[in-house]
Formats: sequence, C-alpha cells, structure tokens
Amino acid sequence: MFVMSLNAYPDKQGVSDQFSPREIVLRWQLDFETHCFAQFGSYCIVYDDPNSTVTNTMELRTCNCICLGPTGNFQGTFKFFNLDTLTIIKRKKFTEFPMPDPVIKKLERLGKRDKHTGRLTFADRHNVTFDWDKECKQSPLIDDNAPEPEPASLPFPDNPAEMPGILYESKMPDTTLCKGAPLWWY
Repeated sequence: MFVMSLNAYPDKQGVSDQFSPREIVLRWQLDFETHCFAQFGSYCIVYDDPNSTVTNTMELRTCNCICLGPTGNFQGTFKFFNLDTLTIIKRKKFTEFPMPDPVIKKLERLGKRDKHTGRLTFADRHNVTFDWDKECKQSPLIDDNAPEPEPASLPFPDNPAEMPGILYESKMPDTTLCKGAPLWWY
C-alpha cells in the first residue's frame, strides 16, 4: 500500500516532473474518491460479492472486516481481513464504521492466541524470521567466463527424466502390423 501511494505522486528526481511513476507505467491516475475511501485498520461492514447468487434466506449478506487498503485496480477494490473466517477477501462495496469495543477485544484475543508481542518481525515466504545480527556472507560474483560448476548428481538416477503421460514417438511400437490405426491404439 505504501509503494502504491508513493508511486502516485511525481518524483522530483524522476523521469517526469508532471507524471507520476504509476501514471507512466499504467497510464491512469489513482482517484482519491475511489482509492482513498477507507483508512488502513478501519472497521468496515463488507457486502457480499454481487456475482454471488442472492437468495431469500436468512444467511448473512455482510461480514465484519478490518480494512487492509486498496488493491490499486481501476475499479477501486479493497482488501479486508474477515473477522469471522480470519481470511483476506477483496470487495468493492463496504461501509466504514467506528471501531466497536467487541471488535477491539476480538483482535486482542487473536493477538494473544497467536502470541504476538507487539513487535514487528520480518520473515521470508517460508515464515523464517530474518536474523539482522548476522553479517551477510555473500559469495563473490561469478564472472561470465568462469568455468561452470559440476552439476550435482541426480536424486533418483533410476527414474528416467520423462514427462508422465506424454507419448514419445521413439517408444511407440512398429505400426506396420495394422496400417491406418491411430497411435493411441497401441
């Protein structure tokens, strides 16, 4: 979200004094009324997706969510954290409300359950936290003319390197017995 808003304004040291980086790449500007409608962390009542079938049942058509910010698309879709299912959803229709006390208590319970200590931690895609105390040990860059390292041995040398389910012409039997029969016949 921060990068999206940062790229929405022209940069003094950028390519253009008149156009923002986002405008140069995507060829359209962010609209304040569409993309800045709700603030990050605000409590919203989110309406069901209009593509879903509307029935005359007693099922809820709204859900309680926390706004995570705009997705940045042209339609003005926002990302929300659903407090009922604990998943992230994307919707266009919602209404912002003041944060009620039960929602604050629920978020505090979720934080305690997940053992959040109020500290921000950085992790990679496998949820392994970065260790900032260690110095980065980087290997020197490999020159273009350097010899290639020897390839590692195959993990399963007995298995042929083939795509399963693909018919290979070299493995097909001789078709002289039944002329005109399709290849899948064999």
